[in-house]
Amino acid sequence: MDEQAAYGNSLVVPEYHVWTADVRGGAVPVDPWMVGVVVAVGVTLGGWVLSVAAARRRRRVRSAALEAAWGSGSVAPTPVQEARRLFELMEGGPPPGAYRLDRQTWSDLDMDEVFGEMDHTVSCPGSQVLYAMLREPLLEERRLEERRAVIEGFQEDPELRTGVGLALWPLGHRGATRLAGLLWGPLPELRSLEGSAPLLALTAVGITAGCLLGVLPVPLLLGVFAVNTVVHFLHKRRTDHQPLGELARLASVVVALSGPDLRRLGPAGARIRDGAQVAGVVRRRLAPLLVDDGLGLTQYLKIFFLVDVLSYRAVHGVLTRHNELLRGLFLAAGEVDALRAMASYLGGRRVSCAPDHGAPRPGWSVRGMVHPLLETPVPNDFTMGAGAVLITGSNMSGKTTFLKTLGVNAVLAQVCHRALAAGYALPFLRVITSIGRADNLIEGRSYYLAEVESVHRIVSAAESREPHLLLLDEIFRGTNTAERIAGGYGVLRHLANGRHLVFVATHDGELVDLLDGVYEVCHFTEEVGAEGLSFDYTLRPGPSTRSNAIALLEFAGFPAGIVRDARRTLEARSGV
Repeated sequence: MDEQAAYGNSLVVPEYHVWTADVRGGAVPVDPWMVGVVVAVGVTLGGWVLSVAAARRRRRVRSAALEAAWGSGSVAPTPVQEARRLFELMEGGPPPGAYRLDRQTWSDLDMDEVFGEMDHTVSCPGSQVLYAMLREPLLEERRLEERRAVIEGFQEDPELRTGVGLALWPLGHRGATRLAGLLWGPLPELRSLEGSAPLLALTAVGITAGCLLGVLPVPLLLGVFAVNTVVHFLHKRRTDHQPLGELARLASVVVALSGPDLRRLGPAGARIRDGAQVAGVVRRRLAPLLVDDGLGLTQYLKIFFLVDVLSYRAVHGVLTRHNELLRGLFLAAGEVDALRAMASYLGGRRVSCAPDHGAPRPGWSVRGMVHPLLETPVPNDFTMGAGAVLITGSNMSGKTTFLKTLGVNAVLAQVCHRALAAGYALPFLRVITSIGRADNLIEGRSYYLAEVESVHRIVSAAESREPHLLLLDEIFRGTNTAERIAGGYGVLRHLANGRHLVFVATHDGELVDLLDGVYEVCHFTEEVGAEGLSFDYTLRPGPSTRSNAIALLEFAGFPAGIVRDARRTLEARSGV
């Protein structure tokens, strides 16, 4: 009995509709769903392969750029006015165990330029934290030792410094400088506009589904798009989303840094470890802000479904609840980058040494000290006898440069545990200077009044029991000779109280005589030859016996009559 008879007439054979492909003259059935799956899988795999290849290529290019910049500079330097932003936003005084360079001292020591030389950072937060670290030198050996360990780790391990540089790279573009404003500035309040976003976004999803299923008319999509466009741009008017995107990148950087090398990043690494979980939450909630197809098409989808508004709502609560933690993560990532930059900068210097902050006072000295901004600096030595020193010498001989060299090295020794010298044995010092003064036309202050105010800062600092490094250049030069000498003598004798190191550059031989026995005296000098003046910029003991002001008039090409009259007048006054 055949099968059809066995089952009776109730047997129904289903009818299959298939696509066919002609292969060698025969028809082969093709399942359209299978074709779709194969195409989708192929496109996905192809996209994944291309994405992996592009990521590897970017990694190779970035790694090469980081290694090429090591010891020579930053892959993306941040202008100092933008690097300063974090320091200006942070309120209050210096952190515990540090002090703060005031604005004039920073300017007198040309620290904007020093910062520019040291800015070997990868990220904008790194530049901003490096600036803040230079403004706030440390007064604790323990914290300096912690920094030293991280710096040396970067110098000794190329893989560590490259890996950290790659992790920090996403925060390297200029827009990241605005992230500090988001974390340290006030957050705008959520309004009813943002409150309606979930309902409007859900409506957009429902109407889109209805139109795709054919149960709703397509023109409704245009109406929803128009409403959500208005909401999107009203929200954008009052909310700057670029820092939110940078916050997402910061979260990604923190997650990338929280790897096996975390313990080698010092206290900053510990803070990154403690905050990695919150960083992961922030990254997930802000991820839609970073989606971009490069053609702008996804922007329309973001507007239609109010993605930016919803992301802002999601992260607003996180910022409110975890603001201090996120600030700490910003500072930790920036500190890692700043220490990496210090390692790169110091690795490119021919001369540097670890400071000895515990040396006894008879051994306080510097050897082979140089200035970081000079291409061919002349090293200088100095051993402290008395706590106060007068530096004499003629114009351009090196007096002011020596003051700045000493001040900058005192700062570097207490920021990165290195001094640009062959030897540095000085205690922890608070540096304060009175070197550059000028008229202030806007505030109506004269040159002399600016000097008085500048010197008053130093006199006030000298009242402190904490040791200071006090640097003065040509005290009270803005007034007449008699009052300059009298006022200068009173101030300098007051400063020489034994608690501070005082270095004063002066042309005034009268001060040398008046302060004999109170101040140690040393000098710079020059040689006068047929071709002009030559300087060796070497500090020597004892007072200077030369002056070159009139010689400079002659070498500058002033008329012979002027030079002759000047010399005659000088000889006549000297003989009185």
